[in-house]
Amino acid sequence: MRRRTEIVVVDYGCGNLFSIQRALSKIGASSRVSRSAEEIRDADKIILPGVGAFGDGMDSLRSCGLIDVLLECASSGTPILGICLGMQLLMTESIEFGHHKGLNLIPGTVTRLSDHSSEHGLVKVPHIGWSPIHLSDDRQCTQDLFCGIDDGEYMYFLHSFFVTPETDRHCSAATVYGSNHFCCVVARDNIVGVQFHPELSAESGLRLLHNFAVGHDVSIDSETAAAAYAPLQEAVALHGEAL
Repeated sequence: MRRRTEIVVVDYGCGNLFSIQRALSKIGASSRVSRSAEEIRDADKIILPGVGAFGDGMDSLRSCGLIDVLLECASSGTPILGICLGMQLLMTESIEFGHHKGLNLIPGTVTRLSDHSSEHGLVKVPHIGWSPIHLSDDRQCTQDLFCGIDDGEYMYFLHSFFVTPETDRHCSAATVYGSNHFCCVVARDNIVGVQFHPELSAESGLRLLHNFAVGHDVSIDSETAAAAYAPLQEAVALHGEAL
């Protein structure tokens, strides 16, 4: 019998770990939460979650001694999925509350969303809620990741900053919020990052996690898909947003 793929969700003190691990459990993925460099090094796939400020995230990775092992895993070809702040940490640098160096796995910068909108005056920052994502025609690295997910699917966002990769070929999907037209999925070889929260994005988000963790050629039953809505409802209640 073939060994199940082991996914490590990196615990560096800045992640929404419970929701991600629960979503992985719902889709039948074998996962563990860990800050052990040895366990991360031995993982078949890695998820780097994150909420909060860029500088704090890098400081936490540094204090946990995890920067070198993440760079080593990336170099060796281990698939890595960054989520929200975890996606931003993949970039070269950020100007959030100063200037901070990132992991530089995907060249690019992190900057703040504008609160301007050409149609409706000001928009709220942070961007909290549902927005459609528009898939790039040139997304070789993420074809399998988006299998079964249509262009224009809505995903759940919660962020004030966004990434701009140095080259368009590293942007696999974009979205629009007010006057902001920004990249919401980055990809380079075995490294992928998503600005939205797939663990909070109902069936489409669960499908994306399933494609990354289990494989796009394995189906999700309706009961499992429905389970994706539970953590979403909790997140919406937590942030005081109406569906």
